Amino acid sequence: MVTLKPTVSFFVFFPLFAAAAWSIIGQLISSGAHKAITQPDDCPFPPKYLSASQIRHTGISAIDQAACLGVELTKVALFRDLQPFTVYFLSSLSSVFMVINIEGLREDGPSTWFPALVTSFSMMSAAGIVVPLAWLFIFALRRRESMEPLTRPTAEGLFLSLILGYLLPLAVMISTTDEYAILSWAFSGIFMVIIQRLWASIRPPTGQAGFFTTQLGLLTTLLIPSFIHLTMMFNYAPKITGESLLQWLPTWTTGNPKYLTTEAIVLQFLQWDFLFTFVASIFAGVFYTDSWPELLLYAMATPMVLLALGPGAVVSAMWMWREWKLTMLKQVQTDGLQTNEKKDQ
Repeated sequence: MVTLKPTVSFFVFFPLFAAAAWSIIGQLISSGAHKAITQPDDCPFPPKYLSASQIRHTGISAIDQAACLGVELTKVALFRDLQPFTVYFLSSLSSVFMVINIEGLREDGPSTWFPALVTSFSMMSAAGIVVPLAWLFIFALRRRESMEPLTRPTAEGLFLSLILGYLLPLAVMISTTDEYAILSWAFSGIFMVIIQRLWASIRPPTGQAGFFTTQLGLLTTLLIPSFIHLTMMFNYAPKITGESLLQWLPTWTTGNPKYLTTEAIVLQFLQWDFLFTFVASIFAGVFYTDSWPELLLYAMATPMVLLALGPGAVVSAMWMWREWKLTMLKQVQTDGLQTNEKKDQ
């Protein structure tokens, strides 16, 4: 059956990718503000290994320098006024990584390595650029929609990797802001795929459906960001005015870096990163609707869930619905095959 999804998705996700590349990286470079991130005082190059952030991990200057830059950026993001938004963003990001892992780990999905690459590059660059590119690959370049529900061992491995590979390192990093904890979290994508492969090697294979385990993982990525969203709303919503909200929103152009603090530059980076990550993922949900009534329901529910529980809840809830649909479809197909076999006998 001919479908316009690949073509339409290209004209949605490619502009999002291009806009994200300019908004997150391009305007920082054009204004010179990127130097506040790429040339911090605590990360001289060649490395001198004098600051707490610049640690001799490998002895290879380029690698140790990249690690130092990542640590310094994260420390600024977790410092003072930036910390609440950073915690909000990174906790909500678990929803996006969860659904990309689900799509990648399906038997008819892109590849078991695909979600590991997406997660790793998101950590090492900007999720707002990588995630639209990932959805562009899934919808426009593969030209085939994955429809197989996760098996039980795969779903269990994914759930364990989410908890032990992403959420636990995230919690340790936020609570300690230790240099090694930050680097451990930065390698979450690698840890997740290692845990998944390890579980697959020790778990007896079975063709049983992993519906309930998958739903449990999605529910986890719905509840944690929702709790943080509600906490933020309770603490900050009464203090927000129209003027303060407009001042907080990211600007289309970066001002003169001479008059900007490092915190202001990092905040703008994170704001655009957050925006494009979730705009792309929420649009991805549109392409997984199968009928006009379902699309209308998604369009109506998204703003309400977004305001009430946050973007992470929107993404997780959509995929809980998608997993239920695919599981029911698989069950109908299985029952139909069994009925035909009985007729043939």
